[in-house]
Amino acid sequence: MAPSRTHCLLIHLLAVLTGVVTGLSLDCAPQCQCYENTTDCSHGVLTGFPRNQLIPSSTEVLLLNDNQISAVSRNPTLPNLLELNLEDNSITSISRPGSPFSRRPNLQVLRLGGNVISTVPASAFDGLSQLVRLYLNRNTITTITAFGSNSVVDSLKMLDLQDNRLTSIGIGTFTGVSLLSELNLSSNNISRIEDGSFGRLKKLRVLYLHSNHIAMLTSATFLGMPALTRLTLSDNKIQTLPDMAFIGATNLEFLDLSSNDLSTVTRTAFSGLYDLTTLLLERNNISSIEDGAFGDLVKLQSLVMRYNILQNMPASTLTSTDLWELDLSDNSLTAVRREDFARLAKLKYLHLHTNKITSVEDGSFANLANLIVLEIYGNLLTNVSAATFAGLVSVEQIGMGGSNRIESIPDDTFRDLPKLAHLGLLGLPLVSISDSVLSPLQSLKSIALSESRLRSLPALPVSLESLTIFRNNQLLTDIRLGDLTTLPRSATGDHLPLPNLTSVQLADTGLQKIHPFAFATLPALTSLDLSRNNFQSTSSVDPDAFGNLTTLLSLNIDRVTTWSPRVFRHLPCLQTVTLGTRFTCDCDVLDLGKWINKTGPLRGRSLERLREEDLGRTCPATTVPPATEPAVQFCPTPSPSPATSSQGPSSVAATLSRSPKTPAPSSTIGQTETCIGPSDVTVQNVKDSRAEVEWVHRGSADLTGFVIQYKQTLGENSDWRTTQQVHTVRRSYPILDLLPDKPYIACVAVFCNNIMPRQPEVMNECVHFTTGQTAASIPQAAVVGLAVGVPLLLIILVMAAVILLKRTGLSSAEHVDARTPNQPQQQEAPAESTEADRGITDDSPYNLINDDRCSSLGHENSYHNPDFLHLTEPAAKRIANPYS
Repeated sequence: MAPSRTHCLLIHLLAVLTGVVTGLSLDCAPQCQCYENTTDCSHGVLTGFPRNQLIPSSTEVLLLNDNQISAVSRNPTLPNLLELNLEDNSITSISRPGSPFSRRPNLQVLRLGGNVISTVPASAFDGLSQLVRLYLNRNTITTITAFGSNSVVDSLKMLDLQDNRLTSIGIGTFTGVSLLSELNLSSNNISRIEDGSFGRLKKLRVLYLHSNHIAMLTSATFLGMPALTRLTLSDNKIQTLPDMAFIGATNLEFLDLSSNDLSTVTRTAFSGLYDLTTLLLERNNISSIEDGAFGDLVKLQSLVMRYNILQNMPASTLTSTDLWELDLSDNSLTAVRREDFARLAKLKYLHLHTNKITSVEDGSFANLANLIVLEIYGNLLTNVSAATFAGLVSVEQIGMGGSNRIESIPDDTFRDLPKLAHLGLLGLPLVSISDSVLSPLQSLKSIALSESRLRSLPALPVSLESLTIFRNNQLLTDIRLGDLTTLPRSATGDHLPLPNLTSVQLADTGLQKIHPFAFATLPALTSLDLSRNNFQSTSSVDPDAFGNLTTLLSLNIDRVTTWSPRVFRHLPCLQTVTLGTRFTCDCDVLDLGKWINKTGPLRGRSLERLREEDLGRTCPATTVPPATEPAVQFCPTPSPSPATSSQGPSSVAATLSRSPKTPAPSSTIGQTETCIGPSDVTVQNVKDSRAEVEWVHRGSADLTGFVIQYKQTLGENSDWRTTQQVHTVRRSYPILDLLPDKPYIACVAVFCNNIMPRQPEVMNECVHFTTGQTAASIPQAAVVGLAVGVPLLLIILVMAAVILLKRTGLSSAEHVDARTPNQPQQQEAPAESTEADRGITDDSPYNLINDDRCSSLGHENSYHNPDFLHLTEPAAKRIANPYS
């Protein structure tokens, strides 16, 4: 039968699509991949340019990076080539007679980083009159003459010479590249810069000089640089700044002088810098600041002076009313006075931790109505009161622990702080806290009371999500029903619950006894850490100790020796149990093994194979619980997670056959992954050189912080940069070292137990944005869609055509052979085993039924409490080496 019109059309469509797809891979060298206008021969073993091979003449991007090429060839001739990548090869010289690039006149981007080039002669780039970006980083260059007055690359806008062996910059070094907008000379051996060396670079906006050996600057070092907005001089040996050191670059916005040897900030050192917004002076030896030193810095927004030896900060020093971040941590300040910060009405972040402050005058923060974070931990304070924090109506985080000597807190200390969400009292020698101190704080989400001398727990606010108490000098000996509650406390036993508390850490607190239903007032608890305590006997943990914890996912109780199987009847959603090394091999352990078998395939499998003969004894039958005790309702078994390395701590299984002389490893039973990533990553307040990244994270038991990873998605700066670690309580972080009108991607990575367990998931944890635009972000999905949309459409069309052909063929076959018997649509499923077959009855303590209550539970419901002794600065530290 002749093919129908539909068949003809489908066949024609398949032929066209097949030609399009296969056409993408035609005419390409065997060791390369060709797609669109790109020829990719990277990451191979090539020792030279592909010769007499099929390199399409239409190639615009040729990738030869990461091979074994030792010399640059003039062939093949590629007149349309725009970008050539020769990074990470073995090229020793580009000084052969005549430029090796002369047959590629349209080249705009040339990458030669990661080779062993030592000299860049004047003729190296002859013929490259269109070159815009040149990368010579990570070589061994000691001399350069290619960019002098006779330079042929006078169209160059970006030049990267970082990580070479340059020792000096002369006045004629860059006279022939007047269009440069970015110059990177970091990580060289530069000790001398001749006055006026950058004078011809009238359009230079960004200059990196960090990580060199510069010891002296003059007022003419940066003369004639009206466009310069960003200058990094960190990690040098600068001891003094001359008067008007930057008078030739008065449009500077970002100046990094951190990690030098400065001892004094003179009155005129920063004269003329009226547009400066960020000044980094951390890690110097600054002991004094002359009056008026920052007088011209009227637009200053961020001043970082941590790790110096300042003893006081005169009020007249800080004159900018736009300042929103001030970091004076790790100095030698002794007092905070009422007038010190009176002018800083826009201040949001104030870091005073790790000084020698003995007193804070009442009202010292009264004018800081916009302050969000106040860190005064690690000082020598002996008392605080409501007057100490008066005026902080916007403060969300206060850290006041560390080496402070505060022994008592008045009842009204925090009552006038309506937005206080995170309170750090770690390390304070508190013996008791009144019930009226914390319970009225209706915005409080987390509190750290670690390393105190508390003998009992104070009443807590109903808003609390995370409580951390550890290393408590062995004084908190037991926990009983009513200890974790809010006001009013009830003498009749009707204790009020804490409905939002999801994470409790009571590690190393000296606990010896947990009474029945001790945590019954915590209906939302998902993570409970009772590790490193002093449970001495089998009666230390009552069988009903965890009664009412129907949402608990993770339990760490590593020093118990045994417990009743009734314990697990109260924990229907439990996924992870950490037992430690002291568990006794008795019949209760066998019951634990039975529980594991009933709850599905969990990570620790050695307990699943427990038998009575393994224990060398005969175990009695499990006692049936009283009829009044409600039957347990286990949650549906979660899907097994991917297998993890047996060397990691999270994959250690309980091993009971180990010799008594060898301690068994800590046992973690369960498969849940507690370290979850962030969600809803966005970027706000996008400016020319800064943006603020925000994200959502409900916390997890192991969370110890975040970092922001970011890079340009197009252009010259394609390396990832990483901020300092952001504290667990933060959900936003500003980046201030961006370049104007550039596309960026920013990702939020989590740290759990102070390690980054995985890289961010690009779709969920990253966001694209462009500086200098008002749009907050470009959805990642849109970018991915552009990358995969066209080939995916082709695949879908081909598959659709095949399916239509098959269906048409099947229809024809049915007409030809109508005698084919009907087949059953689905194979009959095997009969399911009954509960009786599995040994589970209504009276069994392991009655396993489906429970939808736990289907929506996850570790995102837990929240890790901050350790304010180790707080990082939320927005303080800027990247000293943006190319590292």
